Amino acid sequence: MPISNRSKHGPMEKDRLQKLTRKLYFSRMRILLDNGFFGCLLLEMEFVLTSSLVNSTALASTDGEKIYFNPDMLENLDDDELDFIMMHEVMHIVLKHVQRAPADLGITDKLNIAQDIVVNSNIMFAKDGCRTEPEFRNLGAPRHKTPEGEEGCKYSVEEVYAMLRKERASGCRKASSSGGASNSSGISIDSHEKFGAIDSDAKSQAMLDKRILQACEYSARREELMKRRDGADSSFGDRGCGSVPAAVKRIANRLRRAKIDWRIALHDFLQKSISDCDWTFLRPDARYCDGDLLLPGFNLESNDNRIASKLLFMVDVSGSMTRKAVSICYGEILSAVRQFEGRMDGWLGWFDAEVKKIVKFSGASDLDGIEFTGGGGTDFKGIFKYVEKEMKDDFPTAVVILTDGFAEQPSKEEALGLPLLWVLTDKSSSDFKYGKVINLDDESSKRFVHYGDERLHALS
Repeated sequence: MPISNRSKHGPMEKDRLQKLTRKLYFSRMRILLDNGFFGCLLLEMEFVLTSSLVNSTALASTDGEKIYFNPDMLENLDDDELDFIMMHEVMHIVLKHVQRAPADLGITDKLNIAQDIVVNSNIMFAKDGCRTEPEFRNLGAPRHKTPEGEEGCKYSVEEVYAMLRKERASGCRKASSSGGASNSSGISIDSHEKFGAIDSDAKSQAMLDKRILQACEYSARREELMKRRDGADSSFGDRGCGSVPAAVKRIANRLRRAKIDWRIALHDFLQKSISDCDWTFLRPDARYCDGDLLLPGFNLESNDNRIASKLLFMVDVSGSMTRKAVSICYGEILSAVRQFEGRMDGWLGWFDAEVKKIVKFSGASDLDGIEFTGGGGTDFKGIFKYVEKEMKDDFPTAVVILTDGFAEQPSKEEALGLPLLWVLTDKSSSDFKYGKVINLDDESSKRFVHYGDERLHALS
């Protein structure tokens, strides 16, 4: 973590520089131990000590690559305050606020306030799910609620900004009494003066996106190891929401690219497997003619023009599935639902030796914030026992199982004769006697689905 000294009054005294450097190092160490997401990103940041910030009472600022600290203000911060400031600057970078130059879009104080509300609330969400109101000796109560009294982590900056513009004087007073006010000490937490200082090209944005996903992955691994060490029933599991801010979870879901083109894979699967159902092909669907693939329309009894109705997605959460593999499977399902947004419905469930939970969906928003639990053995047959017993009044038309494939596979009779698509995270387990198979690690999965030894070309 490089430390630069850029005081406008000349070089800083050596003893003072060392003291402040240690203070920043210890803060980063505390955050890394307590919150893997923020700590991982702080490892990449350069810190600069400077007394040349335009706002002389501001504690810090960032340009997206460095975090600038006012040494005079830094000396007076206690540990909790400094840690909060560190995470505050990181969240500005993650949410890409630094890309907005002060002159862009007529940026005003209200937009700066909106950015801080969203940032502060997301930090609180990562710490303990916004259950605790932070109160600092020097910073006061950081503003984290919208003018309507709700947590800012639920909204985008643009949405909060629109609320602030409509806010009346009475609304301001109400927000002030409910945790929505700016810090009461009068000290500026940070300055946004360096926003837009660095040109942001596509390559640098791709690098930031990669760092965000890596930080999410590091945080997930860390949380899993901590839970294993402390036990599932320890107080650690009740501390917060997985230490990843709410907005970051939404960003990560968008950034995770699906390995399967579900428009091709599901079309081929449904066409070949459900041909004996009452699904009649119509002329090509013009809404999907923007690429090389021409999807036919479907006509269901309900006549709602859906591509797929009552699909059951099941994710393997057994002990042989890593956290990363489960996350990839979840991302694939979200991608499938988004690709057919409004034209697909069904259920998402997860299982190990038994079915853990089933969630009904009609759109991607119904699947936000899914927390998978499991870790036992694997029993594919249990899925169909559950379907037969619990879903007999609302039977799925087809089943998609996302798994590493390491368990005894059901026969056609045990699978109730339902059309079955296996999506495998491990391509070494692909010798399935019943059902169609896609390998996530196989590049050809983007263009083929296979049934046993037979390759079926998707339309192209």
